[in-house]
Amino acid sequence: MEAKQKKQFKRESAMQRIFLAIAVSCGLVCTVTAQQPTHETGTLAQEQVQPPPNQVIAVYFHRTQRCPTCKRIGTLTQQAVTKKYAAELRTKSVEVRLIDFEDEKNSHLTNYYKIKSPTLILLDVKDGKVTRWKAMPKVWQLIGRPDMFEDYVQQGVKSYLSETPTPNEANR
Repeated sequence: MEAKQKKQFKRESAMQRIFLAIAVSCGLVCTVTAQQPTHETGTLAQEQVQPPPNQVIAVYFHRTQRCPTCKRIGTLTQQAVTKKYAAELRTKSVEVRLIDFEDEKNSHLTNYYKIKSPTLILLDVKDGKVTRWKAMPKVWQLIGRPDMFEDYVQQGVKSYLSETPTPNEANR
């Protein structure tokens, strides 16, 4: 009987260690996830690292199941912004985000921006609040013309950046 109890104890102990490992892993994942920016209607919640007071954020809202064209729009958007605004990306004054608008956790954004289908929008953010935004509908027409797509996205970002003071200008 004692041997059977030892075997049971070892099995329970092993299960407890596995459970603990899973719990710790989940805790790490939850901690990393919690540090990611979260969105509220019309505002962006504070991050661990304070974002600059003025930002332009390109947000591509996509479906959970993405077709090749949708994937290409996301890729071309990231490339267009990275190519022209690498320095601004490093300082976080420009960002690109891909968001699944069918995911329930993003429903507040989907509702606020009235997203019904895959859409690229630009956000002008001041002190963590979206002050204005615009849809970029021509990405669908320009998908087969990468140079024009790139120019369209870059000009959209530029239009908001040119009206946004740089950190040095804001301190003058």
